[in-house]
Amino acid sequence: MKNPYSHDMRNISGFIILVSILFIFISPLQAQNTVLNTGSGNVFSVGILGGFMYGDATEIVYQANPPINDNPYFSKLYWNFKPLVYFGAELGYSPANPMLGNGFNSSLTMKFGLPISTGIIGDFDWMDIGESFITHYSQHEAFSRSTFQDLADGYGTFTMDLSLGYSWALNNRIWIRPYGDFAFYRFSWKSMDGYLQYGNNPTEPAVGMDPWDPNTTPKRANYGPAIDYSQNWLIFAPGVSFGFNLTDYLNLSFYVSMTPLIYGYHRDDHLSPTKIWIYLDYVYGGLYINQKMMLEFKPKNNLSLDLSGSFMGLSGARGDNYTSKFGAPYIKYPGIAGAGFDLWDFTFSIDYTF
Repeated sequence: MKNPYSHDMRNISGFIILVSILFIFISPLQAQNTVLNTGSGNVFSVGILGGFMYGDATEIVYQANPPINDNPYFSKLYWNFKPLVYFGAELGYSPANPMLGNGFNSSLTMKFGLPISTGIIGDFDWMDIGESFITHYSQHEAFSRSTFQDLADGYGTFTMDLSLGYSWALNNRIWIRPYGDFAFYRFSWKSMDGYLQYGNNPTEPAVGMDPWDPNTTPKRANYGPAIDYSQNWLIFAPGVSFGFNLTDYLNLSFYVSMTPLIYGYHRDDHLSPTKIWIYLDYVYGGLYINQKMMLEFKPKNNLSLDLSGSFMGLSGARGDNYTSKFGAPYIKYPGIAGAGFDLWDFTFSIDYTF
């Protein structure tokens, strides 16, 4: 079987171009929209931003059918964002004063991760036939893949979020806005060095393995590349937000969205001088939740300083795995692939309105 991953990378490039074109053309079509009560119309904004994400992404291999033991997992890997630092830019189109008038809203936000250490990757395996204890553990240093070459090759850490909605002013202090988010998240790491704790256990499922003990199982050092991993998510999430005018200079807003409309495709390269295995995972469904709070300070009418914090969680996505060992054709393993993440995201941005 040919590698299906390269085809999806071309698809995602097309998706990014389509979303960007959609944002550019939809906003001007709303330019005649007039803010009620003020007549000031809608405005454009452009901004720069920086921040960091903190949490973990998970890579899961579930037990095949029939399972070899009672544990639901065959393997589970935790990839750290501790932290993942990023910079980016945003574009916006909205009512000049959402507290006083109704209007169309749109925003496009892009974030680019920096190529830095993000913590570790911890790999747990349950490979004993009949017993459900952990048999293997390995740990490696994790680094965000975020160089310009990584981005050009389709592996760099990058997120893009297009939001489209309509806001209503409930009074001169409060507004409400239902919206839809179209999001693409790509998280990408390389790992190296570290150690393995396999004890006397073989590297394939077997009967009578020794349980892993973090304190007593011998450590074997790993030198050089270990695992490369990328998660790619496409998500559509409907949501609602509320805004409050605290003072003439301060606004506070809350956002919440959730959805099962999730598609993910991920790649894991296990690397060593004697082992080159490639795992491709295609997962669907699950549940995505995003909760956000933002404080906006407007020292001038056309300038705002924004500080936001959000929690993003995705769990339950599941699908098929394709595995190639030592360059052999890909073999499909239905239903064993899974993935997710739990992330805190803190952003500071400066926006100019015109």
